[in-house]
Amino acid sequence: MRVPSLKRFVADRYGAVALPAAQGPVTRQDVNSFFVATDGKGLAQLTQARFFSRGTLPGDFNFEPQEEPSDLLVFAESKLAIPAPRWSRP
Repeated sequence: MRVPSLKRFVADRYGAVALPAAQGPVTRQDVNSFFVATDGKGLAQLTQARFFSRGTLPGDFNFEPQEEPSDLLVFAESKLAIPAPRWSRP
């Protein structure tokens, strides 16, 4: 049986399960640092950098219980660096 070249390349480079070799364990000072770390390598930081373009997520803000969800949407959109696309309104 002939193995497709991409499958062979992946197996040669990463092994039979197509995953990079494991490196040493990650240690952090506390649980929160696994998600947001001072070195910029927390899970949330790595995900944001890989899957979201700069300017497509609003910055941090506080949302009070008495505020309307529509106010939150307007506020969040006003903080985006890139004007489009916009979140759709229900």
